Amino acid sequence: MLAEMADALSWQGNAEKAIEQIQRAKKINPKYPEWYEWSLGFAYFQNRQYEEAVAALEKIADPPNNAYLLLVASQALLKRAIPPHEEIMQRLLSKGLRWTPEHLEEFPFAKPDDQQRFLDALRLAGVL
Repeated sequence: MLAEMADALSWQGNAEKAIEQIQRAKKINPKYPEWYEWSLGFAYFQNRQYEEAVAALEKIADPPNNAYLLLVASQALLKRAIPPHEEIMQRLLSKGLRWTPEHLEEFPFAKPDDQQRFLDALRLAGVL
């Protein structure tokens, strides 16, 4: 329940509270599922803590598209080397055959500035 609440808080732009929630959830459940790292990575991204976001997201063994996009966006904002556009797109398409950049518009960011920052980071990474 805490982890789901953390996701909602992140989408709403309340990242600091989301980080507290997911860290609390991880303490309560030390054998937490891997998706908790996605929640923590997203909260860190929303809080503009990109190093921490990368560290959390890199703990996911086989990240789903949303986590992979968040990882690439965080790396781009850190000015780190990222895979070429073709490699990124191959990775995304191998996970979700119907994935297109238009799906990003469906992400439920409550604040337009948060969505714009995410999209700008993906442009910087060469995804868009």
